[in-house]
Amino acid sequence: MPGGTQALNRSELVDITIATRAGLVPRPNLLGAIVLKARAVDVDDVPANQLEDLTFLLSLATSPRRLATEMTKGDRKALRARQELLDPRNPAWLALEDPEPAQRAMRVLTAE
Repeated sequence: MPGGTQALNRSELVDITIATRAGLVPRPNLLGAIVLKARAVDVDDVPANQLEDLTFLLSLATSPRRLATEMTKGDRKALRARQELLDPRNPAWLALEDPEPAQRAMRVLTAE
């Protein structure tokens, strides 16, 4: 999966308990998940689903400027490849009740 390595490098361990079993499960941090989804659009059979997931993840970015400081050139390139999301009328934004904060995060994370 494109972006998988960077997502693994940005993984955090999360405590999970199901019934009587407990363990630690690695999962990418928010920036890792955003970059992974941005790259997944190009390889998925249903890219619209990946775009919707990406807009949701962008909506979770409460401090996009902080995230931007952690980005590599490759991360920024992956997000810039999703130019279609710079259009606020893109259907992927319709899944969010208030898309403006996520759209702002997209602009910040793709800025020069």
